Amino acid sequence: MGLLSKIFRRKKIGEETLPTEANSASKEDVSFIEECSVEAQKNVEEKNIIISERYIKVIHLYGLTDVEEVQNELESGNIIIVDISTLKKNGGGTIELKRAVEQMKGVVKVKNGDIAQFSEKYIIVTPPGVKIWRKTG
Repeated sequence: MGLLSKIFRRKKIGEETLPTEANSASKEDVSFIEECSVEAQKNVEEKNIIISERYIKVIHLYGLTDVEEVQNELESGNIIIVDISTLKKNGGGTIELKRAVEQMKGVVKVKNGDIAQFSEKYIIVTPPGVKIWRKTG
């Protein structure tokens, strides 16, 4: 009799619940359940470590080379607030700013993240699993 059928076995009216071979798990079944429980606990602990190591970081965008830093932080699972004001102020910055934003959009699309501008000065970039809420209507 399998483990699940032992657990979910219907009792007859008047049947006692004394441990017998029919309604108790074998030592192998118990050790298997304990091993699965320990493995599941390890998985939960590993996921908690990954989640606890996420940060919100500010990166100042001075040029196209800073897009690589945004990509690295995104791959690390961090949320990035990109300050674009410095690049906007530069004389020839508008073309370079457009290129940088397009590169960031491409990176975000490949990594399944999200990107949005939330002021004249800032763009937010999020990793997979973190979506930016946008007001509709």
